Amino acid sequence: MFACFLSSISYSQQVNNTEFKTKTLQVFQNLDKNRIPHGILLDFGMEFTNLKAFNGTLTDSTFTTSQTMSDIYKTLLMCRVRSNVTTGFITPEEYATRWYTQRTSGVLILSGQYFKYNRFADNAYPSKLNYSNNQFSDKFIGSTWQNPYDTKLTFAIAPSVRTYKGYSFSIKMPNNLWLTNVTQTVQSIQIDANDGLGYRTTTFRQNLSVAYTTSGLKHWYYKVTLSNGQILYSHSKILIEEGLVTTPHISGGSNLRTSQAVATNPTEPEYGRQDITATLAYNGGLDMLT
Repeated sequence: MFACFLSSISYSQQVNNTEFKTKTLQVFQNLDKNRIPHGILLDFGMEFTNLKAFNGTLTDSTFTTSQTMSDIYKTLLMCRVRSNVTTGFITPEEYATRWYTQRTSGVLILSGQYFKYNRFADNAYPSKLNYSNNQFSDKFIGSTWQNPYDTKLTFAIAPSVRTYKGYSFSIKMPNNLWLTNVTQTVQSIQIDANDGLGYRTTTFRQNLSVAYTTSGLKHWYYKVTLSNGQILYSHSKILIEEGLVTTPHISGGSNLRTSQAVATNPTEPEYGRQDITATLAYNGGLDMLT
């Protein structure tokens, strides 16, 4: 039943957003949205990436880029079930602006996302969830509500570019580019930049120096330890080339906000608008609820 339901509303990204919104709101209108623990329901929205894959463990399919960050963020926005779910969220325009305004010659800016969200449990129907006339509704046994939701997490970190020309630079993650709806604070951030030094501890706003002696594809690992002891992993790849130019990755689509700016000092790296690609082709969850 779930497969049939999902296939009926899994439109491509070119589908009319109003049609998708209308269909979704109709199907989920009888659910008490206040009972959804984090106010983000994966079954409610349109997925731009496989959110479940980015669960804090490393696989060959979870390498991150700024496009990945954009797709994760768009998915979370689309899956918000209440307009007052704002913890950890900023507008897509603000997200893009933060990446852009903090660009610095010789420094690669990172962004991280750590969100908890909900999905229907695999055994939710029919023991914990009603489904009738193409609509879901809460199920009670006597006066006891049956919780149909599993809680999952998504975690990712990525740099703003896929290619960097130059062997020496710094990495930095500003506080305001760590987006989360979880109360646990970050105990430590460790980065292995594939420079022979292994994992090194850094903090928000701190520049972590990186130096290579050769060009090529470098595999970066990120390890975040939370105050509750939970450890999350993410990884990305960056192509290091000889020279002094950063090249923002540009991929097609109407959701991009990129521009190119030449540094005033020709000896410094060029840098352009950070490729967070956070301007959405859809207005995400906010539009779903208006």
